[in-house]
Amino acid sequence: MKWIKWILVFIVIAGSGNALAQQCTVSSVAVNFGAYDQTDGNSLQATGSIRVECTTQTLSVVQLDLGRNSDGNFNQRRMQKGDHYLDYNLYIDAACTKIWGDGTSNTFTQTGKNNVIVYGKIPAGQKIPSGIYSDTVTIIVEW
Repeated sequence: MKWIKWILVFIVIAGSGNALAQQCTVSSVAVNFGAYDQTDGNSLQATGSIRVECTTQTLSVVQLDLGRNSDGNFNQRRMQKGDHYLDYNLYIDAACTKIWGDGTSNTFTQTGKNNVIVYGKIPAGQKIPSGIYSDTVTIIVEW
């Protein structure tokens, strides 16, 4: 089984490029949550996508790591601005019940041939200073 890693920066930028001898190309559209209102009693949701194009039509397994600002578990990813953190998570389903990870610790992976949607959710009620919060999550693709 071959694999590639690709960086996906949520909120700030998205990346694209070739991977592993041009057998597959991975590109992404970042999950951009927009403005978070800490007085709103509802969680904030947004979507992004990951596109995997390979020279052969093989199924790919797409995993996501904990993210750069993780405190060591998949239950809650964190975006950062200076010394402040904003909790969020990424999911494989629109209901935001299945955490997208590496298949360990009750997380799920996504299997597909082309485009896969990334569902993101920021829980309501977090008291944070205003500003731009971001996180970098590594995409791991196996085929």
